[in-house]
Amino acid sequence: MGRMIDGAWHAGKVTEDSKGGAFERQDAGFRDWLTPVGIPGQDGQPGRPVTPGRYHLYVSYACPWAHRTLIARALYGLDDAIGVSVVDPVMLDNGWTFGTNRGGSGDPLHDAEFLWQLYARARPDYSGKVTVPVLWDRETDTIVSNESADIIRMLAAFAGSGPDLYPQAQRQQIDQVNARVYDTVNNGVYKAGFATTQDAYEAAVRPLFESLDWLEERLSASDWLVGEAMTEADIRLFTTLVRSRCGLSLPLQVQRAPHLRLSGVGCLRRKDAGRSAHRRDGASRSHQDALLRQPPRPQPLRNRARRSCPPLGSPHRGRRSDARLTSRLAAATCWRWNARSPRRRRWRPGR
Repeated sequence: MGRMIDGAWHAGKVTEDSKGGAFERQDAGFRDWLTPVGIPGQDGQPGRPVTPGRYHLYVSYACPWAHRTLIARALYGLDDAIGVSVVDPVMLDNGWTFGTNRGGSGDPLHDAEFLWQLYARARPDYSGKVTVPVLWDRETDTIVSNESADIIRMLAAFAGSGPDLYPQAQRQQIDQVNARVYDTVNNGVYKAGFATTQDAYEAAVRPLFESLDWLEERLSASDWLVGEAMTEADIRLFTTLVRSRCGLSLPLQVQRAPHLRLSGVGCLRRKDAGRSAHRRDGASRSHQDALLRQPPRPQPLRNRARRSCPPLGSPHRGRRSDARLTSRLAAATCWRWNARSPRRRRWRPGR
C-alpha cells in the first residue's frame, strides 16, 4: 500500500506497520467538520460551512469505507451538491491512482495522477497512509476529512430531506453497535486477512465469527440493527458483508474456528471450499446469507479438482467468468498437488 513520509511517497506493504503479526490501522489524518454555519464540530473539530458545490468526494468502488459515503450521498439526494471522482480499483506501487482503464474517472479538479499528490497538496509535510474516501474543499483547496464515519454524518447537514440515519433517540444504541461491528467485523476482516502469525490470526478471527453469530441472532428478530428503520449502523455493516459474500475480497477470506490455519503465503485457507460458516450437514446458511436475507449460493467444487486447471494467475487460464474463477480459487485452497501421484488429494488443516 505504501505511505507518505514528510510529504514524499514511499512504496511499501499493507503489513509494514504490523506489531507481533497483527494488522494495525492508522487513524485518519484529517478530521475537520461540516456544519450549517461553520461552527466547530461535535468533538470540537474545526468547522466549515455547508455550501452546495463547494465540496468534492474522492472514492474507490472497491473500498467498503468509501462505499459508505456513496450510499449516504445517494440516500440524501446530494448528487448535484457534492461531486464525485473515482480512483482506479487496483492499488499498486503508487497507491490509489486516477487511471481510467478500469472504471476510474480521473481527477477533474487538479488533473492529478495519484491520490497521494492531493494529500501532499493539502499538507506538504503529511506523514501517514493515503486512503479513501476523501472529502475535498474546493474553496480552500484542501482535505476536509478522510474519515468515512465522520463524512456520512456530515453529509446529513446538506440534506433537506431523506432518512435520518443517526436519530437522536437511538444514538447510544447505534454507537454501541458501531463500536463492536467496527472492531470485530469492519476492521476484523482486515486484522484476520492481513495477520502474519497464527496467534494474531486467531486473536482476530474468533471475535469476528462471534460477532457474526451475534448479528445473525439480532437480525433474525428484526430487519434492522437498531430500531424499526435503516440507520448508519446498517450501512456500515452492509458494505463489508456484501464484499465478503460476492468474493470481492478474496485475499481476506477467513475460516471458521476451531479449524484455524494460516497458510504460508498470507492468505487464510478455509476448511470448506468457499463457505466461511456452512456446516457439513447443510442445515445452516452462511452468516452473510442470513444477514443479507438471500438464499445460499451453490457450493463451489469440493470433491475433486480438474487436473487440466492451470495455476491461478497463469496466462494460459484464458477468460472465465468471476464465478468460475472464484470456484477455481476455492478448489485451489482445498487441494494440493501430490508429486508422487498424478492425482490431487484433499488438503487437511495441520498437514
